[in-house]
Amino acid sequence: MGASAAVERVVIVGAGVAGVTTAATLRLRGYSGTVLLLDRGDFTYDRPPLSKDFLSGTSSRADISLYSPEWFAEHDIDYLPNTEVSSIDTEQLAVETAHGRMAADWIVLAMGGEAFHPDWLPRDSQRVHTLRTVGDAERLRASLTDETRLLVVGAGLLGAEIALTARTLGAIVSTVDPNPTPLADAVGSRLAAWLLDQLGVQGIAHRTVSVEKVSDMGESLQINFSDGEWQEFDHLVVAVGLEPVTNLAIAAGLTAHTGVQVDSGQRTSHPQILAVGDCAALRTESGFVSPAGHWEAAKLTGERAADNILGLDPAAHVTAWFWSDRGDLHLDVIGRLPETEQIVERGEFGSETFSLGGFSQGKLVAAASVNDPLSNRHLRKIIDRGHHITPEQFADPETM
Repeated sequence: MGASAAVERVVIVGAGVAGVTTAATLRLRGYSGTVLLLDRGDFTYDRPPLSKDFLSGTSSRADISLYSPEWFAEHDIDYLPNTEVSSIDTEQLAVETAHGRMAADWIVLAMGGEAFHPDWLPRDSQRVHTLRTVGDAERLRASLTDETRLLVVGAGLLGAEIALTARTLGAIVSTVDPNPTPLADAVGSRLAAWLLDQLGVQGIAHRTVSVEKVSDMGESLQINFSDGEWQEFDHLVVAVGLEPVTNLAIAAGLTAHTGVQVDSGQRTSHPQILAVGDCAALRTESGFVSPAGHWEAAKLTGERAADNILGLDPAAHVTAWFWSDRGDLHLDVIGRLPETEQIVERGEFGSETFSLGGFSQGKLVAAASVNDPLSNRHLRKIIDRGHHITPEQFADPETM
């Protein structure tokens, strides 16, 4: 087991997908030492359903739970919910909690991120929402009834999912975003514009404006926009990104830049403290890569952290991938289409099922698929393994 022979105790701070994956991977790789998983929440859960099935009420807390208490016990993982870490001792390598001091041979920071709060957002109004936790989703769901006038600020991945789910619950939904084509930086302007149009198809009104002021009038909210107009809504959801939780790391003297700085093995500026998931920012030769904020990216960082602790070679970084369920529309995106030299269509653009492939120097390096997850899985293998496919082969629906 190499370096793991001297590792008796690993403390993981945070039990989202990155933290839980770190713990599970340690056991999967055969580590037999103590694993402490600390979390300020009361159970571990998956976040993607919060804007979809869980928000709509078609799935429960049990449905979105990552692992049960029985699973943690079976795998000898000491899971401590409702445990807040107050500080990290980098010299003696320990964390301080209300339950006492917990020493470690390795510490893994998996604190995740918090919803970004713009300056104009009131923090004391019951009509104002963000969506980051299961509690957030439950509070928002309780506010959504037939004819509820809801404004969603941000029409990217999360904002669109919230808007479409709220629409199925009977709410009268509007979205606003200052970007004329939200998601253009990830999927390109043409596909981004088409995705935005699909909100209108589902009965969601959209405007390209910014919010300048929110006033709680008691029975409603008055929203002032950058074009000088204002409207009244019953509730407001802000979905404009996340902020990595770095307060513990910064207080402990670790280097942070748009997240806790890590190398390719998730190691921070302290050699025995790792950071994973949304709180971590990869340090590269050209600068820093901000947290991706996507499920698979978080999972892979947890696996790399476990391998690092065990003295194994961490898996190589693969091309970024994310998905989004927007009502009946399923979107898969690999890499960054806008950064490619040539974009090729597979199937008719805008039809029920189609894909776009991004080529650079004749090589497929990015792709986006609508309602075609099977083709997207094949495309991921082609991209990650460097297999050759010509633009003509990509465009042929009979290929693959």
